[in-house]
Amino acid sequence: MNPSGLAVRPGAPDDEDSVVAANLAMALETEDLVLNAEVLRRGVRRALSAPPDCRYFIAQPAAGGDPVGQLMVTREWSDWRDAWVWWIQSVYVWPAHRGKGVYRRLYAAVLAEAAAAGVPVVRLYVDTRNTSAQATYAALGMDGGHYQVFEATLPAPVGPGT
Repeated sequence: MNPSGLAVRPGAPDDEDSVVAANLAMALETEDLVLNAEVLRRGVRRALSAPPDCRYFIAQPAAGGDPVGQLMVTREWSDWRDAWVWWIQSVYVWPAHRGKGVYRRLYAAVLAEAAAAGVPVVRLYVDTRNTSAQATYAALGMDGGHYQVFEATLPAPVGPGT
């Protein structure tokens, strides 16, 4: 399938199962992590219902059919830019569709929407071990050399509404 045979659309509640499956596969494949499927499902459900703060972009054949790739965009306020910055996360292209322009098409859709919304910067982070993804992003002109991401993971809250 070439990129012109792909459609990119917003994620919808009906995409929940596909997005969860893709995120489980991505975490295992790229970071050797087994995610808690119940927590992930809750998070995906919230993301699919939270625009504009969080949204999924879904790539699928233009003629219809199952999704072949996805990514999620979240936004973060930048006081340095006095504007929203978008972060690309949860990128996954199903193995049978890799090397066929799926991520390129998803990325182009994100950039077009970001430009239309006046967003000055689109960022993403990638696990340092995921060298194939790094090569893909570099080939698209993304600059990965000036920041490292540090994070602190806190214990999961317990109780209603978490």
